[in-house]
Amino acid sequence: MVIYYHQKLKIRNMDNDMKILILLLTAMIFAGCTNIDYTGRKFTPQENVTFVKGIENVPAGYTLIGRFTMVAPPRTHEYYAEDDVMEKAREFGGDILCYTGANLRPHGVYTPNELEFGTPDLSRRKVSETEQQTLGEPVPLQSSSLKYERKHFHFLLYKKSEEVNRQLGF
Repeated sequence: MVIYYHQKLKIRNMDNDMKILILLLTAMIFAGCTNIDYTGRKFTPQENVTFVKGIENVPAGYTLIGRFTMVAPPRTHEYYAEDDVMEKAREFGGDILCYTGANLRPHGVYTPNELEFGTPDLSRRKVSETEQQTLGEPVPLQSSSLKYERKHFHFLLYKKSEEVNRQLGF
């Protein structure tokens, strides 16, 4: 009876471990989709952050306190980027979040090579004289490179100048 109880307990714990593992793997998969980097100062968190497009729409009397760069899959729309970065802007204490643009950048290059699965190994293939006279020398096939791209969204974070001066002691 005791042995059965321990085996059942081990199975139950293994099920919980599997659930935890699946949750962790799922979180890791979704965490790798986007990446938000911030460079700048951190102030007390704000609830009200205004969103503007373009530096020319930032009113006078505001000081640049930081810059956000969000890296996402190429088809990510700017509205999704805005929502994600807006949460971070509140956290870093900005008053205005300014969207300055997005661009596609190469993330990696993949070039198939002759060691790839399905590529014939010409050194082991014997070509008869008849084949060589009829068809000529065998030429290994070449394929083009594939380029992976990521979309980079750029945002600037502003705060009221008098608030910045007050908190920094100027």
